[in-house]
Amino acid sequence: PILKILKYLEDAQEKLRETQDSDALKKDYSEKEYIIIDGASKDGTVDLIKKYSDRVTFWSSEPDKGIYDAMNKALDRVTGDWVIFMNAGDIFSDRTSLSRVFSNKNYEGVGVVYGDINQYYEGFGSFVRRYNDIEHSEVPYSICHQAAFTRANLLKKYGFDTSFRICADAESFLRMFKDGADFRYVP
Repeated sequence: PILKILKYLEDAQEKLRETQDSDALKKDYSEKEYIIIDGASKDGTVDLIKKYSDRVTFWSSEPDKGIYDAMNKALDRVTGDWVIFMNAGDIFSDRTSLSRVFSNKNYEGVGVVYGDINQYYEGFGSFVRRYNDIEHSEVPYSICHQAAFTRANLLKKYGFDTSFRICADAESFLRMFKDGADFRYVP
């Protein structure tokens, strides 16, 4: 069992390293904040964060009550107009993803800009999960938060209900949608 735990910790650090080294975070679209909220990891994650501190706007490592508590803590630090939550190991599809979504685009009145995701499952491979236009969807809350840019002021208003262990992001999107927020699909 100890070897399995150590392997998991190594994998967690490798996943964070993948996100930190992603070309989009390093090179594309200079107008961004990079906020890391760590749940008091004891696996060397803090050392890794410090290694990349020149790219990080703010970071903290303290106990939290789960992923949605950490995401709410990050919202307290956001000063930009748009927010996307990328978990350790998540990367954009290519180095120009941010500029393709935001350069010379008019999203006036839009609350959430969302797209497709490429999911990978070890042993099964990868596939693209496409999200159809939300206006024609029966389940608009099924958007993946790693593929959704949300207006910071909107997300701060709704936040994430930490009583949900999973799906608080879906619940938040659903509340926004029911209250009339405009969602825009960008393939």
